[in-house]
Amino acid sequence: MQNFKDSSGKIWTFKIDVGVIRRIKNICGVNFLDIDKSFEILKHIKDDVVFCGDILFCCVYDQLDKHNISKDEFEKSLDGEILNSVSDKIIDDIISFFPMESRTALTQMLEAHSLLLTTKQSAATMAIQKILDYRLKSL
Repeated sequence: MQNFKDSSGKIWTFKIDVGVIRRIKNICGVNFLDIDKSFEILKHIKDDVVFCGDILFCCVYDQLDKHNISKDEFEKSLDGEILNSVSDKIIDDIISFFPMESRTALTQMLEAHSLLLTTKQSAATMAIQKILDYRLKSL
């Protein structure tokens, strides 16, 4: 079971199960159980905060009445920092839903993707630093 706090201080919990997978499929049009597409979908959760918010909405749908909150109010209670943190929890929970063989493969693919992103960010930071250094020297 995963939990998070929204920007208004409400605590939400979720666990990926068959009902949530079905709700995500019906509302978002994606099927996590299609292992051939799962990696791309998991990357999309991390890369697209709107998509992540939609997935999160599906995860906590049954708690909206408890918190007396509409979908619009729920979405307004999420910011980039919350969604970034929750995206990792969603991904971890989805991966845990799969059988061990699929879990291992998805985890390895996501780790490789994360390493690639880190490498790209480091290269971009170094390139920017070189430009700044060059400009400072020419002053």
